[in-house]
Amino acid sequence: MASRIHAVPPEDPDDGDEPVDPFDTDRLRYDEAEFACGGVTSRKVITAIKVRKPGTQEWFRLHPAKEYQLPTALFLRENEELLRPETYLVLPECRDLFGKNHLTPVRLRLAVNSLETVFLWDLKVPKDGVMTDYFITLHEIAEEAENNWVRLEWSNADRVYHYHYAEGDLGDPQFPQGKTMRDWLALGFKGRIIDSEDHPVVAEFKGRSGA
Repeated sequence: MASRIHAVPPEDPDDGDEPVDPFDTDRLRYDEAEFACGGVTSRKVITAIKVRKPGTQEWFRLHPAKEYQLPTALFLRENEELLRPETYLVLPECRDLFGKNHLTPVRLRLAVNSLETVFLWDLKVPKDGVMTDYFITLHEIAEEAENNWVRLEWSNADRVYHYHYAEGDLGDPQFPQGKTMRDWLALGFKGRIIDSEDHPVVAEFKGRSGA
């Protein structure tokens, strides 16, 4: 008996799944419940902070405790690629490698702005001990910032900084707890501590190869 050959019908182009519309609003809708973290809690870990002067557009406070103030010396390395010099903490035994004229005496102050960003203000002090209007006003502002939210304003006419009080209630300053001034120094000067004569910045300053 001859076998029968059954013809396979051609595929219907309309069979199967329809192409997915990537702009289907029903599919794209995100239920707010999906944003929930399922009760997972977290704790912020600060890995680094800036050493800088407060900006003229930020409200800031200074920690009033004496243990969060440190008179010390910094080396400001000029860098054409950056808007401001690189700040290096110079250990006492290395200060003579630069000479007093090339070091910047400062009082480091722990600061926080209204966005809860912590930083160290490298508040400059005069090298010769003479308190000009520039230094006097800066230190007056620092004292005021221990108790009030303030914002700096530079005056080209007077060549000093003035300041503003915050008109609204910005709340209490949120200084992170549990860290000492040593901890903040470690976060502020990561990789920027001059601790030996062989440091590359010293070699550069002396005009010799750092290799």
